[in-house]
Amino acid sequence: DAQIIDYESNLDLVNNHLVPELFDHIRYKRALIIIYKTFADEELEVEFHPHLLKQYNNRWFLFGEVLEMRESLGIHPVNFPLDRINAVSMSKATYINNEEIVYQDYFEDFIGVSKEGNKSFKVTFKVNRSRYKYLASKAIHLSQKPFKQDKDLDWYISTINVIPNRELYQTFLSFGADLVVLSPKIV
Repeated sequence: DAQIIDYESNLDLVNNHLVPELFDHIRYKRALIIIYKTFADEELEVEFHPHLLKQYNNRWFLFGEVLEMRESLGIHPVNFPLDRINAVSMSKATYINNEEIVYQDYFEDFIGVSKEGNKSFKVTFKVNRSRYKYLASKAIHLSQKPFKQDKDLDWYISTINVIPNRELYQTFLSFGADLVVLSPKIV
């Protein structure tokens, strides 16, 4: 039979095979030992209490609790991209339930998976006439306001309220010269 639907995916992504296993660990509330490789090529071994699998930009991310990182660095929740996980095994530790974060609400204030602070900003931007209909139909963020035509008729202006992060910058930069951030000057 001919294929009639095709979801965007990255079949070559390292550790895609971990998704069903991690799903079960979350479902059955199992604490884990995860060996993770940082971008600095350090290997970290942590006791991890998984709460959520999230897909963003064709990559999978595992969110949960690492008590050591919360207590020493204030990082909560912890977020590991699956392609940087070197090993997963079960821990004998008692699983720590997520009783603090409603993830649907957690992701409302920013784009992607990297929450970098808690202060959101009103970001005003303009987009060239050639791209504004695309952004009007596929908003950058759920807070995006309807576009208004600028006095320069080749541009349309809108705002979003977000916590700035690298995914926001990446999104803006993907439009090249067709998108200009008007304010704030430095986010």
